[in-house]
Amino acid sequence: MRGNAWVFVWAGCVGCSGSSGQDGPTPGPGGALERAVAMQVGFTAASFTTAGTTATADTGGTTTGDTGSATTTPTPTSFQVEDMAGNLVTIDGGNAAIRDIEIDLPSGQTCGDLDPTFAFESPVRCEDGEDKIEIVGPFLVDLVTREATPSLAGLTIPPGTYERVDIRFDPGASGSGVSLAMAGTIEDISDPVAFELALEINEDARFESPDGIEVDASEDMFAQIDLDVVFRQTLLGSCARSLADGGVAQIDNESDCGDDLEDAIEDAIKETFDLD
Repeated sequence: MRGNAWVFVWAGCVGCSGSSGQDGPTPGPGGALERAVAMQVGFTAASFTTAGTTATADTGGTTTGDTGSATTTPTPTSFQVEDMAGNLVTIDGGNAAIRDIEIDLPSGQTCGDLDPTFAFESPVRCEDGEDKIEIVGPFLVDLVTREATPSLAGLTIPPGTYERVDIRFDPGASGSGVSLAMAGTIEDISDPVAFELALEINEDARFESPDGIEVDASEDMFAQIDLDVVFRQTLLGSCARSLADGGVAQIDNESDCGDDLEDAIEDAIKETFDLD
């Protein structure tokens, strides 16, 4: 994997206790769940704060041990990251706008080659003649609670071999023209700086495996965005301080350092990562 900002994990037992952080799909007539792979898309960081307690981040609400047991995690209220200069940043709120998620089939295969008994359920679709599964958005993902609107919980795709996954960030998907919005504080004992960020990130995050990755119905598929790694490639702290002027720093594409910050964030997510 050429980077750690985006991580795919193939693990877990679909339908087993503690397999994911959200309620999974339930078996349909004839045990259809046995032919489904549960897919989840979300965000992570090293530490999220819940009601004054800092806890290690998980895959979205539960921690699963070797025994398959799960412990429910309270809804986070903030999280912290560091930027390139080592500035500690507390994020109290924010969201990202995702237009869609596309999952490529192996070369030469189309949707017609998939299990004909698998029933796609909205927002997941795979149209005749197409060579990819599409999860149709737009979705607005809360960076703190890690929940999406509409929900991305309970998504299923058929077992099979997949070559590539693209997640598209698009300012047009938000309704406000902003695809990454955050509010928080650059922490400093003597001079903390509050900031509000609104940027027009327009980029694909891509995971790819030339030979494809085979996923069967006993596995879940997680797509996690590591915000620690993303913001460690930025100078968010210095940008906020340069714009604060005694008040809340407003960081957008019109501000002096806004475009540079946007470029750094896009560079952090646009590389091709290996599926493994």
